[in-house]
Amino acid sequence: MKAKARTRPKGSRANLVAMIAGALAGAGLGVAALVWMFSGALAPPKVEVPTFHDLDADAGAKEGTAGTAGTAGTRANRPADARRPGVATTVYPALTSVYDWPREPEAPKLIDDTRYAEALVLLCGPHADREVRPWYAPWILRSSKEFGSDPFLLGALMFRESGCSKRSRHERIGLAGIDPALYRRDLRGRSYHYRELADGKWLEQTLALERFPFENDFLHSPESNLYFAAAFLHAWEQQARGLRAAFVQRSEYRHYVSHYIWGDLVQGHRHEDWILAERRRLLEYYGAIVPRAAIRWRGFELGCPLDGCPRLVISTLGDSRANGARAHAGNDFESTMGEPVRAIADGKVVFAGVDLPGRGSASKVPIWAQRQADPEEMGAGGLYVCIDHGESAEQEKLVSCYMHLEAATVVQDRVVKRGEQVGRVGTSGIKESRPHLHFEIRASEGVMRAMDVLTGIAIGNPVHRPPQEGATQSGK
Repeated sequence: MKAKARTRPKGSRANLVAMIAGALAGAGLGVAALVWMFSGALAPPKVEVPTFHDLDADAGAKEGTAGTAGTAGTRANRPADARRPGVATTVYPALTSVYDWPREPEAPKLIDDTRYAEALVLLCGPHADREVRPWYAPWILRSSKEFGSDPFLLGALMFRESGCSKRSRHERIGLAGIDPALYRRDLRGRSYHYRELADGKWLEQTLALERFPFENDFLHSPESNLYFAAAFLHAWEQQARGLRAAFVQRSEYRHYVSHYIWGDLVQGHRHEDWILAERRRLLEYYGAIVPRAAIRWRGFELGCPLDGCPRLVISTLGDSRANGARAHAGNDFESTMGEPVRAIADGKVVFAGVDLPGRGSASKVPIWAQRQADPEEMGAGGLYVCIDHGESAEQEKLVSCYMHLEAATVVQDRVVKRGEQVGRVGTSGIKESRPHLHFEIRASEGVMRAMDVLTGIAIGNPVHRPPQEGATQSGK
């Protein structure tokens, strides 16, 4: 006997809906809850958002696109208005792709307080506030632990934003360069509120800020400034995945610290390049990572002239100098005042002195006397050191020079080893630009591009600005 197909009584679905609606109404719930139960189509779409580190592998992304591009559904559910900095921030040109950088090293899980403090002193260098510097490490470690943020990133941010000095370098406030405009609208009493994208939904998160009020005096105080910076770094880390998907970013970037500088819409990645270089230095001084391994070039074992490699080359051979009157004769590494400069290979110091135009270079003048030289009288090289690395087994000769130094730490005729400090980054001989290391590496064919010799150590693709026709090849 053929079974009859069971049929639903007419109007049964309507009756069921009515019954549930009545039950919900009795429980104090409205029609919206009923719609949510029966309409799966109204649920926010699931969004596949790569993690922060996955950006390194996304070789197909283009500069100026939306980081890890999100969907229209995600953007429809995003926070209403993009948070933007209240302080004008310069957009520096990108001199390399974010994909040229290797993956950033991880911070150690367990941190020795004493070792971290010693490493931070090395990073801060001789220009930090001596009277409060011993307290910086404990403040950073306490706040980072409280919010689960990276103390090496916070230490690097502090150094880059203020030079470990209470005298801020710019209009952002305090040691860590906080921009209050990015946070005030999301502060409610002693808590900070932000949205995080999880499974395609924006979830509001609350971060308790119980130790200090978010007020001007406390933002200028070193301990509370570092406390707030640790909290906001944690919040940006949680938001970064969603912000990549929700907003069309103006620039590619590698790290959530870019949002700390730019807010929701990242305008450029040079700032994060600076901060991450200082983070690598701090990790290196702590002993969490070893200096980058030497590379072999024409029989020489060559290392990095600065710590925390790879480092960015911002100008190279042939670029315009003095409004086109002369051509750049070397390579400029982006660097900060006072950081150590190191010999790239074993060799003998053949010059350690001052470039004094018209009177010859003062190689025989004692180091203490060279420091008294009038900066206005110095030639373009300033105070500098040159090292003869001899001849390799492949019959190549090599000389390296390190210019614009703040101080030289070696004297002429001294034998040095690869990685030994020979000076500190400075501004001697510089007329216009910021502190940087002018580096020359001279082989049989003359001065070389650093990127061609120190492959993987020197990174960058500077925009070439040719000098005027007939310009001299002498400018540093």
